[in-house]
Amino acid sequence: MIKLSHASANRVLVAKKAGVSASTVSRALSGSPLISEPTRERIRAIAEKMAYTPNRQASLLARQKTLRLGFVVPYYKSIPPFSRSYFPALLNGLVTGAEEKGYSITIIVDTTGDTYKDLSKIVQSKEVDGLLLAINKINDLRIPELKKNNVPFVLINSYGKGFSSVDNNPLPGMTAAFEHLISLGHTTIGYISGDMHYYNAIDRLEAFKTLAEKFKVTTQVEVGNFSKTSGYYCAGKLLQGAPVTAIMTSSDREALGVLEYCRDHAIAIPDKVSVIGFDDLDPAAYVHPALTTIDNPVDETGKAASQLLIDTLETRTNDPRQIRLDTGFIIRQSTGKPHG
Repeated sequence: MIKLSHASANRVLVAKKAGVSASTVSRALSGSPLISEPTRERIRAIAEKMAYTPNRQASLLARQKTLRLGFVVPYYKSIPPFSRSYFPALLNGLVTGAEEKGYSITIIVDTTGDTYKDLSKIVQSKEVDGLLLAINKINDLRIPELKKNNVPFVLINSYGKGFSSVDNNPLPGMTAAFEHLISLGHTTIGYISGDMHYYNAIDRLEAFKTLAEKFKVTTQVEVGNFSKTSGYYCAGKLLQGAPVTAIMTSSDREALGVLEYCRDHAIAIPDKVSVIGFDDLDPAAYVHPALTTIDNPVDETGKAASQLLIDTLETRTNDPRQIRLDTGFIIRQSTGKPHG
């Protein structure tokens, strides 16, 4: 004789009272679309009257779901990922978006020693339901492999043909930045790019070139890698010889490097050179002078990415969807009229 658990026995009693099978009770209380709304409401009313609450973990197991999303964080040996402002801001948006839909976020650090983790296996073993991947290199071969293995995922601040993604559109914010500099009288503008192994760096550089041609300004471009160090050394190249009167960067961290170079070499900001960053993350508003910057909606990006992945999981569709959020522009104290 099989002895039912207390929870199973109660489910059987609810089913008997409602005149349905025990499995129908489970489906109704888990919100299954297979059960009509009138039947679902009738079963819920009976369950409530009998003080029956289904075991959540058992319900999730039956539905083959964990209600957890895996946030894959790139690992850097020299810099802990959450020591920089970008990842905490992104995580805040991810958590907010997931929480609104009844999901949680699990952080997955993307290495074990010097070996990258098997991301497909993490989902297939039901540790999480799907993956959120932030800032992947253009040639990351694991991305098409995830698609091949039918692993649900969303790329963040990256994209690719056939993949779901949420990214920023740099053109609106950078257009406003150019208009601001032109209105101040700048005609010679330098630019420090990001790491060209990433789509963000390529897109921002292309936007800069397009706008430079549109506004007919003289430009000089130096290749950086998003870091403060690269901003410092590229500033040196831009401000020697025939110096530019304004410098735009591909990240706030690069802009902080420019500010540091100017302090070290007694170059007044914004009197001698104006500086514009990209991201508007801490500490852009708190440095001296406060940084004029492109507003990258990182928090909104995280929220949109979580909810896009959840929609994919709930609808069980593999059709890729791309979302691009417009950037804005914030004027602070690091820009002004050129004084020669």
